[in-house]
Amino acid sequence: NREARAGLLLLIGTGLIWGTIGIAAKYVYDATDLDAVSVTWLRALIASPVCIFMAWRALGRDLFRTTSRDLIIMSLLGILLIVYQFLYLAAINRIGVSAATLISLCGAPVLVAVASAVFLGQKMTGRTIVALCGALLGVAMIVGWRTGGTGDTRDTVIGVALSVCSAIGVATHFIFSGRIANRQHPWRALAIGFSVGA
Repeated sequence: NREARAGLLLLIGTGLIWGTIGIAAKYVYDATDLDAVSVTWLRALIASPVCIFMAWRALGRDLFRTTSRDLIIMSLLGILLIVYQFLYLAAINRIGVSAATLISLCGAPVLVAVASAVFLGQKMTGRTIVALCGALLGVAMIVGWRTGGTGDTRDTVIGVALSVCSAIGVATHFIFSGRIANRQHPWRALAIGFSVGA
């Protein structure tokens, strides 16, 4: 149906943007003296007014009209977003764009699926299990390739650890965002989250 197709397009767009962030960050690292902290803060500083403007267009004066509980959740999600973005950008500096992106993107769905099965009681189908195993195998191959190369093993270990922590952050953000998605406009969540993160 239309919603499913729209959701798929949004996921594809998310993946493209995620990869573009990594490429841009690598270029910034090579061309300037900025580090992961600076790049993360600048992204939040730029995104915050844009999201506030878009949220104001969509919601008007109702932008900040929400419950205290949801306001706290959206604020914490904003902090979490900044943290896992920083971890991802720091990982790029250690193991490169490809490895950091693939580990973060492959790891997050695995963690979401496992957490949903364990804590939310969602059943895992055979197809889901096969997909998760394939994702884990891909991550293992990436890690093995990086470790077996000529790069610094210490950088590889730290970079992989940062990427895995980023994946945990992405998965946690996804799970808790889903708990408020049916009652909060996405622009409100982004406006509040990025503003708190900045």
